[in-house]
Amino acid sequence: MFSELIILVVRPLLGRGFLTLFFRQRALTVVAAILIFIFVVVISLLWQARKADIRIRYQNLGVVKLKNIRRVNISVGIIFLMFLPWILGTYLSEVIDNVGLYILMGLGLNVAVGLAGLLDLGYVTNFAVGAYIAGVLTTTGALGGAELSFWLVVPIAILAAMFTGFMLALPVLRMRGDYLAIATLGFGEIIRILALSDWLAPLIGGPQGILDIPKPSIFGFVFAGPQEFYYIILAACLVALFVFIRLNTSRTGR
Repeated sequence: MFSELIILVVRPLLGRGFLTLFFRQRALTVVAAILIFIFVVVISLLWQARKADIRIRYQNLGVVKLKNIRRVNISVGIIFLMFLPWILGTYLSEVIDNVGLYILMGLGLNVAVGLAGLLDLGYVTNFAVGAYIAGVLTTTGALGGAELSFWLVVPIAILAAMFTGFMLALPVLRMRGDYLAIATLGFGEIIRILALSDWLAPLIGGPQGILDIPKPSIFGFVFAGPQEFYYIILAACLVALFVFIRLNTSRTGR
């Protein structure tokens, strides 16, 4: 791991006490997190103070220079995202994975609430259905039986989530405002209670959940941990962002 390599290289130079001030158990300490927060705040303040001047200079550049700068920024961003989990380590990579899942949820919620103006408080229902479908179809435990490939199950789970959203939208299609929020919140609570109930426990495991889900792999590369699984979430976020932008700028979106 890149973060562990940094520790091994820097430890003889700075000493163990200095490193434990910033890294502990493969994660950042409180001191390191505060320093990073201060750094981000300082950068933000500097940007707020000089953003007008920077924008004027940026707009005065030629078309060719702007394209080159955009390509460089995209290339640097891609390289940074590709190496990010190996810089952060195992624990922070798991945190980033959870952030990525919420980014996926936020992109979809932005379409429903931000663009369509529908206050859907049960949006997580679609995520739950897709997740349980994927778990049941891939698990090798007692709850499964199909034991399908992860890559085959992904489109099935997406279609199941879309179908669930469509079916739940039919009864509340004419509702607006608070009534829509209450109705969708009710659907979300129904799904949550059913998922944790003993009635569906033989199918989806109840409070215990679905166990023995194999780790996905492609061309011999196994997504065994948070650092590897990060790339699946990153790809999903990029695809969702592309679809969101295309939908928003299309005739249907407008």
